[in-house]
Amino acid sequence: MKIGLFFGTFNPIHVGHVQIALSLFKAHPIDQIWFIITPLSPFKKDQQITSKEHRLNMVSLALEKYNNLLPSVLEFELDSPNYTCDTLRYIKLKFPHYQFVILMGSDNYLDISKWKDHQYILDNFQICVYDRSEHRPSINKNMLYIEGEYINISSSQIRNDITSPRAHELLNSKVSEYIRLHSLYNK
Repeated sequence: MKIGLFFGTFNPIHVGHVQIALSLFKAHPIDQIWFIITPLSPFKKDQQITSKEHRLNMVSLALEKYNNLLPSVLEFELDSPNYTCDTLRYIKLKFPHYQFVILMGSDNYLDISKWKDHQYILDNFQICVYDRSEHRPSINKNMLYIEGEYINISSSQIRNDITSPRAHELLNSKVSEYIRLHSLYNK
């Protein structure tokens, strides 16, 4: 089985995340995409992050109509902060018969050299990069570009503008209702 791994805090998950995942299915033969919910990114240690349980619930709501897009709590089983290289080693041990590719936006790929043990990731996994910028990073032998519509959405933009109707237009309706019900992101 070939699995796409889409790492993120998903704080909150928005329609752009789902669009990126669906673009991978069009570009690459893949069976499923696992949305790996990161409890604590090393790059976001100083930020206030909504509880992993709320984020899991929102990801589950956003993906419920897709059979091959699945929320994953694999990083919940690991120590924080969560480093992608450690999670990938754990996943390879836990699922030795699966083949994995990593899905990310070009903005994240541009920063991959800052990641812990990034060379291990580049050498051992195909990386499918959704081209979200005007500047393409250099191509690695294990890299595939996924063409798609430019997505000008960020979770931080949604959090900062949560009282605006525009913010809720960028969310799955059930995720939007969940945020309202639980008063998430209110300042």
